[in-house]
Amino acid sequence: MQAKACQLRRSMFLTTGTVTLLWAVSWAGCVPIPPPPDDDGEITYPNTTDPTNKGATYIGADACRACHAELSEFQNIHGHGHKLTRVEGGPPSFPEEGARAGVPNPPEGFDWSQISYVIGGYTRKARYIDHDGYILTTGVEGIPTQWNLSFPANGTQPGFANYEPEAVERKPYDFACFQCHTTGAKAQDEDFPEWEENRPGFIGTWEEPGVQCEACHGPGSNHISNTAARDLFVDNSAAACGQCHTRGTDPNVIIAKGGYIQHHEQWPELLGSGAHSTLNCTTCHDPHRSASYDRDNAIRNECAVCHPDVSLTIHEGKVFVRGDYTEELSCESCHMPYVTKSAAAASAAVVGDVGRMGDTKTHIFRIDTSGSDFTQFFSDDGNSVRKDSNGQAAVTLDFVLAGITIWWMLDATSAARASESISGALPIPLWHRKQTGNAAAPDEGRDFQLRFRQVASPTPSNFVEDVTNPQRFNLCGQCHHDRGRTWETTSRPTHPSNQSNVYVGEMPIPDPETQDPLVISRVSVHSFTTEQCATCHMYRQDFQSEEAPAISGHNFTVNNAGCATSGCHPSTDAAIAAQATLQLEVQSRLDDIYERLGDPAIWEYVANGGPAEADQAAVADEIKQTRFLYYYALEDGSLGVHNPDYVRLMLDKAEELLTSVGQ
Repeated sequence: MQAKACQLRRSMFLTTGTVTLLWAVSWAGCVPIPPPPDDDGEITYPNTTDPTNKGATYIGADACRACHAELSEFQNIHGHGHKLTRVEGGPPSFPEEGARAGVPNPPEGFDWSQISYVIGGYTRKARYIDHDGYILTTGVEGIPTQWNLSFPANGTQPGFANYEPEAVERKPYDFACFQCHTTGAKAQDEDFPEWEENRPGFIGTWEEPGVQCEACHGPGSNHISNTAARDLFVDNSAAACGQCHTRGTDPNVIIAKGGYIQHHEQWPELLGSGAHSTLNCTTCHDPHRSASYDRDNAIRNECAVCHPDVSLTIHEGKVFVRGDYTEELSCESCHMPYVTKSAAAASAAVVGDVGRMGDTKTHIFRIDTSGSDFTQFFSDDGNSVRKDSNGQAAVTLDFVLAGITIWWMLDATSAARASESISGALPIPLWHRKQTGNAAAPDEGRDFQLRFRQVASPTPSNFVEDVTNPQRFNLCGQCHHDRGRTWETTSRPTHPSNQSNVYVGEMPIPDPETQDPLVISRVSVHSFTTEQCATCHMYRQDFQSEEAPAISGHNFTVNNAGCATSGCHPSTDAAIAAQATLQLEVQSRLDDIYERLGDPAIWEYVANGGPAEADQAAVADEIKQTRFLYYYALEDGSLGVHNPDYVRLMLDKAEELLTSVGQ
């Protein structure tokens, strides 16, 4: 390959031309011309179809800055302009507003004289380009080559990490990479056999590093000579942003890797978000302002603008705190969790063994309340996000709960345990105090004077000391919790008080340190009802008349009206029908498992007429596990209603175990 020597001269010409144009603009006076509104008061743009601006040439961001100083200040804080930064003998500098930005050193064994450019370094991570135009990879260099910035939300500390450890050849910084990191990118072909700056790894050229003004608005030479024409290219469509905020060739496929959505997939996410798929990015975002470092100004429309009737209810005012990081709970906390990984994901020390948390918020918005395992969110091969028959995706609960919402719901004991594995303090915000403060959503001026919290959502656990600890559970769970028998217990089955454990999606196992759970934990689809157990078991109706007192629900009989008024089911009749169908299924499967187990005298517990204690050792482990699962589902008493998916998993496992021993 040969690079044309004119490349460096072209860069010099650009600088000279920019100075000339700046002089011309200054002489013209830069008279601001406000955009005229259309008949509906909306701003109109004359040119939405010609990104070349009638064959104009590039003039550089400095020329734009001469007239658009305020926009330029905003854009300077945005990550776009710092996507690619030339190295001038030392670390690149960034605006002071970028509180987490900065790249202190190149990778081990390199100094700044050997680095030509830094990719990023402003919001999440930085990668390094050598003087030949090749990106440094771990596989080739044998060292960590990616600098991860601090990201307090998921606990990431600044430091080097591996980048492409599987690489065996040098990685050129070619058009496929730099087309979305630069302005005026041009691919190399046989009619244009050029390399930027004569560097062999830069296969193709660009006009200006970073995503500057003309990357979105097109070359500006014609505009700067006739600003009154207002014919500079403007495309507010999501597809325009999607040219770079899509990784693959098909925007209807949300690409994933390693259990996270890959970065720069915002447009495919939006297209898979259901009703939000028709929105433009600029509906919510000011494209010139940084959502990372200037969020208050960067977000044009908060969720409540379109959803005025939806409130945060009991979440209102809650603040998540971990060390120096704080975040007030908002719609985004649940509906835009950190599903995407750009640089680093949270460790188990931060989110537990079940939770998952990347470093970039998703634009999918929908939550799959029936799914708690990320594998349900991704395709079988893990390379893309699953969608339903309507082309819609929904985030599983392990991503949602790993973020902000779970922490303020933890009880003091669980919070203490969690904080032991997290550096720094982990204050758990208190409920809005109204007398005892234990009622979930009391009417104004009421409290119900509950001794224990009406709602609690502990992280599922398989430790005996956790499943038997009443302090983890809500008011009902003070009694309705497991008593600690595991599948190795031979005397008697699970105590009929495990309702809270089934609801949470947990069961005790003999040694969680060395044994896998019989089934994976799965939080109940009903766990987000406002009053949890009381929603159905203590359905309240206020006074009907002076003669008819309020119905307080203290007989604890299930009232399916709560299923409808909570918003979970469209009507009471629909809830009754769904309950009947589920319970019939579960009872039938329990009966079948009991029949397959055979003569109770051979497999039952000692107290239930099975073999004597001395003979229990002869019962196969598979049968012991099956009988435990059978009784764990049976003794819950709801026939699956408390946690349909978790009970089905138990039954699936029991049937699998029986099949494995030929029964």
